[in-house]
Amino acid sequence: MTKKILIALFSIVFVILFIVIMMTVFTLQSVNVFFVAPTLEHSFEEKKIINDGDFAFGKSLFLQNKDDYIARIEKNNPYAKVVQIETKFPNRFVVYIEERQVLYSLH
Repeated sequence: MTKKILIALFSIVFVILFIVIMMTVFTLQSVNVFFVAPTLEHSFEEKKIINDGDFAFGKSLFLQNKDDYIARIEKNNPYAKVVQIETKFPNRFVVYIEERQVLYSLH
């Protein structure tokens, strides 16, 4: 009976320590912007895109909603299309951006 109690206690302590380590190591520290076409670097500023995304630095990577970031970036930069936001462990996001293509124009 005492072995079962010790195993249960060690398991609980291990899970708590694992969660604490996950929340401290895997927090968002930096965001990089990757332009799909190299000519886009002149059209968009990396710092502006990061500021428009309003990223929650210092919070856990696992609790971040990437869809909200995509919506904010595309709302503030109508000519930019966010292809994806990739998580690079342990503490970084990479935002892939391309320029929207004109489908038709009215003259």
